Amino acid sequence: MRTNEKNTQIKVVPPPLIFFAITIVGLTLHRFFPTTIKIQSLFIRIFFASMFIGFSGIIAVQSFRVMRRHKTDIIFKKPTTNLIITGPFKFSRNPLYMSLLMLYAGIGVLLNSLWFAPLLLLLFVFLRLVVLNEEKLLNRLFTQEFQNYKNKVRRWL
Repeated sequence: MRTNEKNTQIKVVPPPLIFFAITIVGLTLHRFFPTTIKIQSLFIRIFFASMFIGFSGIIAVQSFRVMRRHKTDIIFKKPTTNLIITGPFKFSRNPLYMSLLMLYAGIGVLLNSLWFAPLLLLLFVFLRLVVLNEEKLLNRLFTQEFQNYKNKVRRWL
């Protein structure tokens, strides 16, 4: 279903910008007021950080591939034209936002920074606001199809 371009855009801060801003805050706090998670083993930190960052990358790459295959723009300001329900979108309605959360968690674990925990929650809150706004738009554009999708696939995991 296609509608006019005015009805297919969302006026919010782009999620990657939110991610980078909160990451800069986390890095700054960690640099000037270091507070650690108390995971002393570098091996354990690298293992868990690698898991988070690795899964984040896999989910993001697969999501981008599916979006490209469906000819849906990845650029946040472009109009929404397709409801994607395959690939990672079959398991989560927001795999790209999940990958941002996993990446952020991985960075926090790698740095052994306790600051990243509350900021991860803040990132989640901001992304959830974006998701709620996007869901309103998707419901308006793809009413029954989106309802069916919502009934089958969870918002996050």
